Amino acid sequence: MVSSRHGFRRLGVLAVLVLASGLASGCLANVTLYAVGERPVAVTLLDANGDARSDVAVLDATTHTVKVLAQEEGGSLAAAITLHPQAFSGPSDVAGGVTDGSGVPALAVAEPGADRVGLFTSFEDGAVETSSIALGAGSAPQAVAAADVNGDG
Repeated sequence: MVSSRHGFRRLGVLAVLVLASGLASGCLANVTLYAVGERPVAVTLLDANGDARSDVAVLDATTHTVKVLAQEEGGSLAAAITLHPQAFSGPSDVAGGVTDGSGVPALAVAEPGADRVGLFTSFEDGAVETSSIALGAGSAPQAVAAADVNGDG
């Protein structure tokens, strides 16, 4: 389980979630906190580095950047790298599980200030968007999600 709370300026990763007899009130164990910016407002999972482990991407509303934390062997997360959406685009949401046309993992970022969805396929510290999908003037996308809607894998 992964969650972000901007009041705490941290990303909480619950390594274990134990439910007692199927009750909704469970017991949480092994909580680890990671610094991810001043106001983390959106979080998603993706395999950013192609190692078959889920990495974490978090949108920071204060800096308008995306922090990506790669999952290391054993389940801990590496230090965050920073991705930079287009300036003044006002990023509002992120979605993992996206691939570009050649099957390379990508991260989608809703950018209402630019009326588009930005795509990252490079996950180096300081990377900028690789491409984008223009949605038309006034569309101002607030959220983004990923799914295989046509079933082609």
